[in-house]
Amino acid sequence: MSILKTKTVKGGETTTILFDELSLYDIPKIMDKMGWTTASALMKHWFSFEKDFRLDTETKSKYINGPSINIPQERVNDSIVKMDWAMHYEVVNKKIDELKNVWASPKGKKRLFVDIYKRNEKNEVNGLINIGGEDKAVQLDYYSQINFREFGEYDDTIDELMGAIGVGILKVAVRGYFDITGGRKKFIVKKLGFYIKDTYDFNDQHKPMAGIGIPDRYNIASEVLGIWSRDGIVAKKEMAGYMASFMAKDFGWLYRHYKGYVPVFNRDFREWQDIHKEGGDFIVFSDVYWTEPLEKDKIIYEDD
Repeated sequence: MSILKTKTVKGGETTTILFDELSLYDIPKIMDKMGWTTASALMKHWFSFEKDFRLDTETKSKYINGPSINIPQERVNDSIVKMDWAMHYEVVNKKIDELKNVWASPKGKKRLFVDIYKRNEKNEVNGLINIGGEDKAVQLDYYSQINFREFGEYDDTIDELMGAIGVGILKVAVRGYFDITGGRKKFIVKKLGFYIKDTYDFNDQHKPMAGIGIPDRYNIASEVLGIWSRDGIVAKKEMAGYMASFMAKDFGWLYRHYKGYVPVFNRDFREWQDIHKEGGDFIVFSDVYWTEPLEKDKIIYEDD
């Protein structure tokens, strides 16, 4: 599928400007050349669905906000994104540090002693209820996840984290046990587990030009996912100039300055699905990074 073919008119005659055709299938290969192996693997997984599947608004909300254990297994990938990889990025480490300090907020404690307690109370043995023993984030997300923070901005630097996840959710789960033997219900924290949950889809839910400096008056109906060529992707600081010329149909200037580069939109992937009847949206879970709680949070009381 060619993303862009265009013509321009000069002196009353039609002149064809030959942009290199770029298939969506080429993008994972380009990512691999750039060293973006995680981003590439996620896109390859999207292409691997032989029957097209799209997360509509209702289903997406259900999969993100509802019980994770009810998401169909075929709609989940938890083998590609690793926390070791994500923690190479400062924005993720900052959110880990933030959550490590504030996970036991009033809302976090309410979730722990109400929702999480109810989901695990059937496992009570001699007044103790162990939770957080699951290995998979998709299970922890239901049985012991306490708090979360969103990370990433659409005006962030274009790097592999942005290419793979974009704006994602970092979550924290607890491993430990409820002690209900005394007069005060308490929770003893053994470990905190951090993981990423995200949707991999091509829905247009954000401002198409968000983060690249293009005014809203430009009527672009689909989000720009980058300006790509077989050599890589245009830097964020150059995207506004490129897209301004693109919207002005100044294709001669684009050919001279950005030969081989074409914008890729969310809609291109939806059109791919329309044509090829393949490609599927899915839910991403990373593996889990376990660490010690802060000293102040090793014992949490319900009535504090």
